[in-house]
Amino acid sequence: MTKKMFFATLISFFLFATQSTSSHNQVNLNAYKKSLSEGFDESPDVGVISITVPPDTVDSNSVITPSSVVMNFGDTTVSFPVIFRDTSYSFYDVKQVSNLPPEEMVQVNFNQWRIRLPRGNQMVKCSTVLSNDVNNSNDALEKLIFCRVKDIAVLELSIPDTVDSGTTVTPQVRIKNLGNAQVVFSAIFRIGTFYTCTLEMLSPLPNNEMLLTFPVWVANRRGTHSARCTTALLGDANPYNNFLERNLMVRVSDFGVTQILAPEQIIPQNNPVMPKALVTNFGTTSATSSVFFRITDSLSAVVYHDSAFIALEPGVSESLSFTTWNGGSGAYTATAYTKLNGDINPHNDTATQYFFAGTPMRDVGATNIISPSGTIQRTLIYPKARIKNFGNLNESFYTSFQIFNAGNLVYADSLFVTNLPPNRTIQITYSPWQPFIGEFTTKCSTALV
Repeated sequence: MTKKMFFATLISFFLFATQSTSSHNQVNLNAYKKSLSEGFDESPDVGVISITVPPDTVDSNSVITPSSVVMNFGDTTVSFPVIFRDTSYSFYDVKQVSNLPPEEMVQVNFNQWRIRLPRGNQMVKCSTVLSNDVNNSNDALEKLIFCRVKDIAVLELSIPDTVDSGTTVTPQVRIKNLGNAQVVFSAIFRIGTFYTCTLEMLSPLPNNEMLLTFPVWVANRRGTHSARCTTALLGDANPYNNFLERNLMVRVSDFGVTQILAPEQIIPQNNPVMPKALVTNFGTTSATSSVFFRITDSLSAVVYHDSAFIALEPGVSESLSFTTWNGGSGAYTATAYTKLNGDINPHNDTATQYFFAGTPMRDVGATNIISPSGTIQRTLIYPKARIKNFGNLNESFYTSFQIFNAGNLVYADSLFVTNLPPNRTIQITYSPWQPFIGEFTTKCSTALV
């Protein structure tokens, strides 16, 4: 009889004996089978239940901590390694699980992983390694993930190199989605330190372009300024294509007469004089301007008129001479002015000077005391007076205001008047005075310098 036949006969006999024995002597077969299994026939089996990290979508260059859940499906406590990797082996890590009881689960966390996968769909895999595992079908689990690349690039700034002051500029930017998914991003456009605008929007589809239009800007700041557009997107894979910058020059055309150099305020009568004016280029570019010089008499009749051209670099001043004039005795007004195409500031184009040929009359004085006068209240009062230049020249002089009570000076103030033209009257307001009960005498006077 062979050994195999012997054990088969023995098992059959044992079963027969068990069935024919009385109930109180019966052997518990289930308990016996369990005893045999626990003692002599262990079934180790571990496997991967789920991959919890990474999620379905990961951003390129982001940092994640891969994790998986593994389970002991067997009937004995085991220790085993767990492997996590991607199919290209750009990431590979092994963690040890120790003493995992039967039917228990545990989450396994791996080292941090900076995602440097090719864009698009990729596969990751988690595996358990147990040498005597009885069921290899659950040892490994794969997961398909999408590697998202976020990359919004600035391709072109649509803005002029040079504009004239006062021009309305509409900044535009051409951007492209170099990534593989639509994303929400911000675009910031700056000009110098005085214009900033931010647009937030959905990007075009991957590999498509979009033209962004920003609110208008009025070019009212002279000089050269930096124009820059920057895209802002969290997790952008390529920050080096997120901005473009270029210079924008605001051109200013502005000529003016700074001063009349000749004739001076007093000139000899019937003597030749060569009119001169100091001309300045207040603009940002070199230019040529025509300059006119005119002299009128006391009746506003034009007695002299001439013109010339002058070319100046930005910020440069230069004197310009005109043809000679010979004037008789009397008061005159000299006027010099520029004419430049596109001049943005007409307020500095003209300069005027009053002068006298011969011996002038110099005379300034007060014509009227406006306040205080008559009966006043005991409230704060601002003394006021009218002052006139009766002479033939522009005059600069002092004017004073005094108030007396019973011969005693109780108030005094003075002001300096600069370049009051002939036959002009101005009102002067002095510092306040607090009156008290009584009678007062006011006095206003002038003093030429």
